[in-house]
Amino acid sequence: MTFAEVAERASGIPYNSGTEEEYLAQAHALGIVVEKAATKAVLADEIYKKALREEIIDPVFIIDHPLELSPLSKRVSPNSDTVARFQLIVGGFELCNAFSELNDPLDQRGRFEAQEDLRAKGNQEAQRTDEDFLSALECGMPPAAGIGIGIDRLVAFLTNAKTLREILPFPTMKPTKTDA
Repeated sequence: MTFAEVAERASGIPYNSGTEEEYLAQAHALGIVVEKAATKAVLADEIYKKALREEIIDPVFIIDHPLELSPLSKRVSPNSDTVARFQLIVGGFELCNAFSELNDPLDQRGRFEAQEDLRAKGNQEAQRTDEDFLSALECGMPPAAGIGIGIDRLVAFLTNAKTLREILPFPTMKPTKTDA
């Protein structure tokens, strides 16, 4: 399924024609705490996680994520607003997350600038500009990809844990009652 299909199924709002305001209203209706700088893509992703992800039982690859959710990913095509990224969802759990790495330094600089704009608006999770990384890209980077899957995700899946925190072996990494 594409990200747009998942967003529409979770919210009832067509992703490509829906507005940020519609997604914001839906997020509030679901009781989702929203950062003041949340964009339509971020809102749609949060709505999907709250309203649909646990209902996905059979294995599903979610593809074609919005560019703003994956600032280090390569575009699907040169003029696309989607990136070459997938998530594998099985039994309501994200088993892996993978993407093709962006290796165009000009495109990457533009994305870092867009992320800095989001940060200035209050999004503390927005990616910071990394001049050393940009310098390395300018020297040349071959095509690359990454996949996030580990023993922790497999154990969480096999034990039917709802979060990775539930299966952490080290108590110091688990939240305390004062963290909540």
